[in-house]
Amino acid sequence: MADARPERLTVMTGATSGIGRAIARALAADGHHLLTISRGGEGLDTTRRDLDEIGGRDTCIPVVADLERDAARGTIALAARADGRPIGLIVHCAGVAELGPFDADAVGRFDRQLAVNARAPLALTVDLLPLMADGAGHIVFVNSTAGLRANALWGAYAASKYALRAIADSLRDELRPRGIRVTSLFPGRTDSPMQRAVHEAEGKPYAAERLLTPDDVAAVLRTVIGLPPTAEVSDVTVRPTPP
Repeated sequence: MADARPERLTVMTGATSGIGRAIARALAADGHHLLTISRGGEGLDTTRRDLDEIGGRDTCIPVVADLERDAARGTIALAARADGRPIGLIVHCAGVAELGPFDADAVGRFDRQLAVNARAPLALTVDLLPLMADGAGHIVFVNSTAGLRANALWGAYAASKYALRAIADSLRDELRPRGIRVTSLFPGRTDSPMQRAVHEAEGKPYAAERLLTPDDVAAVLRTVIGLPPTAEVSDVTVRPTPP
């Protein structure tokens, strides 16, 4: 538990389940104060209580907002400004996955996933960049190995993750003069509610022991953000150990 209020704020999406929840818990244990964003209030309240128990009172500032709606994102920026501290870390972990062939609904799947997986993190980053601390800021995009390779049925999802990768690469070059680091984290298949849904869509049996754990991914992120300012990890991939 942190002994004093941290000098900087951490903003995070997708903290209510799976990889995001594990990352949020790890950051709270390391003394981060988190502004967490979710479209559902109930899961966010549970996360707030959990993080406050780990990191101490007021570790978590919950904000209910639908990242797909431009007007709703203004609530996030207002909450960050009201906190009064510069933002030191942004972790983009929210995402959706819809598998399917190139059929009549392919364009719809593409639009939905592009909106959540690429457009929303881009827009939120633009909103929060004026509040980020120069010289020690860090933005982490939790991507997917689908952002490195596209397979059958994964076209729309992979396209959204390739777009997220391009956003991160461009942003990294743009923010380097400000001393803000940008990392893309590419986890392989990870035991999570989303992965269970993916296995069901693929018609495959679910074997959690063959997958990464959310804590595995959180450990990688902690290592990346813990490096001194003289080092930047631009891309990092983590996969399950082969059986």
